[in-house]
Amino acid sequence: MGKGSQNKLSDEAENSSNGTLDASKPFISWEEVKKHNKKDDCWIVVQDNVYNMTKFQNTHPGGRLVLKQYAGQDATEVFNAFHKE
Repeated sequence: MGKGSQNKLSDEAENSSNGTLDASKPFISWEEVKKHNKKDDCWIVVQDNVYNMTKFQNTHPGGRLVLKQYAGQDATEVFNAFHKE
């Protein structure tokens, strides 16, 4: 799993409308995501996708602090506030 990965949260599988899973995308539990909440092991969730931001922290245009603040958590709301399509 690296920057830009498409690993999905397992909660989504339970809530999918048609009940099918995409076998090409591994599912990760919230319990697993929450373990990666440190500066040297930083995962975040954006729109049900899990991203390993550990190596990207040093080059993140918004700085390292915002990634550290949301490590191991859902960062969808703050991501959408700063990253317009």
